[in-house]
Amino acid sequence: MALPFVMVFNLMEDMEPKATSYTYVVVGAGIAGISAIKKIRELDAVNPILLISDEDRMPYKRTKINKSIATGFEKEAFQLYEPEWYRQNNVELCFAKVHDVFAREHKLLVNGNTLVTYQKLLLATGSIPIYPAIKGIIASERVDVHFARNVAALIQDAATVSRFLIIGGSVEGLETANQLAKMGKTVTVVERYMNPLARFFPEYIIRQIFDALKKAGVTYLPRTTIDELIKTRKNTFQLINNQTTMEFDRIIVCAGTRPNTELAQKACLAMEKGVLVNEFMQTSNPDVFAAGDVAQHSNGEVTGLWHPAEYQGFCAGKNMVELGTNYQPVPSRLKTSLFGGFYFSANYNLSKTQDCDIFHEEKNNIVREFYLKNGCVAGLIMANDKERDKLYQKAIADKWTLEEVKKQIPMPFS
Repeated sequence: MALPFVMVFNLMEDMEPKATSYTYVVVGAGIAGISAIKKIRELDAVNPILLISDEDRMPYKRTKINKSIATGFEKEAFQLYEPEWYRQNNVELCFAKVHDVFAREHKLLVNGNTLVTYQKLLLATGSIPIYPAIKGIIASERVDVHFARNVAALIQDAATVSRFLIIGGSVEGLETANQLAKMGKTVTVVERYMNPLARFFPEYIIRQIFDALKKAGVTYLPRTTIDELIKTRKNTFQLINNQTTMEFDRIIVCAGTRPNTELAQKACLAMEKGVLVNEFMQTSNPDVFAAGDVAQHSNGEVTGLWHPAEYQGFCAGKNMVELGTNYQPVPSRLKTSLFGGFYFSANYNLSKTQDCDIFHEEKNNIVREFYLKNGCVAGLIMANDKERDKLYQKAIADKWTLEEVKKQIPMPFS
């Protein structure tokens, strides 16, 4: 019998728990969870899958939301798949909160009163924003741009206020500043480090970004921490910095994220920064897997990026059906549009290795560097060649030689 394409647990608090059994349960509806389901269904078209999401909409591409503040978006925007996809793939999608994991018994407590039994469980719970401790404000007076519902509320709020303080000046903070500047808002970004973009781009690219930021009218304050904000009678906030008083209507926190390990802790899984996984994406419990921003690999890395999360999900899904496939790390890449420029970074850390050759060229505002190991592209940075970004991705994935790069992605004519 076909399962319903969407099942929502909506049970009264005083109802007795109900036991529901599934072969596979995935908690978390980001790209890691969805990729795992895709791989499971390639290998097992029959056994039931339950996908649990605590969001207020269909699974969506999280990287799109804060880049769309100026234009706005509908609740259905950026869906990874249409609702029909879940029905066709025999996946029950449950909008609910998992309150506990009883890993030894292979059970989950959902919505406080429903017990779900699983054979294999994937924790793809992602990451959650870090909120620095700041005196003078309460939780409801600050917002993050990590979840679609929060960005939707921010867009609505931005229609009535004009001055924004963004705490955190790395990529997410700058993307958010870029969007608000497009809306004509007054934007100030504070960042505790001097140069948070240094792990993605060389100095000359960073200077280009910050020159454009300044021209857009955004105030950027590096090496600045905020311990306290003064709340005024007008429900605004004052920051005193170097004897200068600045006033803001709203506070946005883009100070990074940390793995969402709440359920892993309840399941008594081994953890450090994230949930420890082996080469099969298995946790310390062999029937529980983890993938995406919540997972920590044996080298201590928590990737925190979309592309690796996608492939971790594929690997986890395959091993949930049949154990034996090692996760192969993929290039850590970043794409972003900032203040009129487009920037791409992949495996930039290779530029600092002694056994890596660097090929650099610039033309017609396009800048690119290729990092070559054994004559093949292993990493790169690029600016302002957005129309061909998928070719750059292919250059890394297929390990093109420099000759192939020049043939497939020639620099434009003067």
